[in-house]
Amino acid sequence: MQKIIVHAFVLTLLFTISLYSGNLETVQTYIENRLHPEQVTEIKHCGFADHSLFQQYYSQLDAQTQSLAKVLLDKPSRDYSFVSPEGHFTFHYNLDGYHAISFTDVSGNGVPDWIDSAAVYFEYAWAIEIDSLGFNPPPDSLGNPVTNYDIYFTNFSYYGLTTFSNDDISGLPGNNYTSYIEVDNNFSSGFYTKGLDALKVTAAHEFNHAIQLGYHFRNDLSDVFYMEMLSTWLEDYVYEDVNDYFQYLNRLFANIDDKPFNTYDGWNEYGNSLYLHMLEKQHGPEAPLHIWENIRNASALNCIDIYLKSKNSSLRKSHIDYA
Repeated sequence: MQKIIVHAFVLTLLFTISLYSGNLETVQTYIENRLHPEQVTEIKHCGFADHSLFQQYYSQLDAQTQSLAKVLLDKPSRDYSFVSPEGHFTFHYNLDGYHAISFTDVSGNGVPDWIDSAAVYFEYAWAIEIDSLGFNPPPDSLGNPVTNYDIYFTNFSYYGLTTFSNDDISGLPGNNYTSYIEVDNNFSSGFYTKGLDALKVTAAHEFNHAIQLGYHFRNDLSDVFYMEMLSTWLEDYVYEDVNDYFQYLNRLFANIDDKPFNTYDGWNEYGNSLYLHMLEKQHGPEAPLHIWENIRNASALNCIDIYLKSKNSSLRKSHIDYA
């Protein structure tokens, strides 16, 4: 029995070391991609999980890497800002330099058309996700609904990135965070969906991450698969004419028998938004929200099963039907 216990301990330790090494490797790659985006050959959809790991492991990096990467912990600085007409968002941008957006102003209102469009798209995401579906607004530092949310335009190798504060909000019941969003500055080369269509789906996707951080966020990233499924489903629900998630379906179907439902690998979780499309058809667009609303009490995987059992189904049965 003692040998069995020791053997189990060694296996657990080896797994932990492997996981630790894998996470550090992901963090190192993330730092390289952020500091040298011109070297990136594949655009990633969302940087949320990568940046979360970076925040978690930053203190364990060597001093030189910490010094180089510290800039990634700070809010970006941009030269110009614009508050959306409805007042929910402030957009921060540059008109020259590495992070510059297009300064085209066909409307002649003194604001770049790219910013005018972003204001429309983000406000529409707010209207659908909060006013129509019923998600809570993102929280401010006191735990109240945010009155104005910051969006920054950045030249990088992601569609978008939602970054959260390291300080938990004391006015909310545990693991809730303020945040801000970075969005690519032009969605040009390397993106599956480009230009304004990419800006639309990124607004819907990243804004939902900001919303999610006001409910409950487990730092072990165990819920990230559903966070990404939910945000990707909302891309198509808010802007159903774009269909950016189509790019992930071939790989999803090719590996659907080999990967657990809650896999997070940079592809599976986005393609698996198709599962939420199925639930929407069966139970209405409120279904993904009802699943999420129990996130403080149970893991995302259990939340899905709890919801399905309330509908006389189960995760196993519905996943078999889906597959």
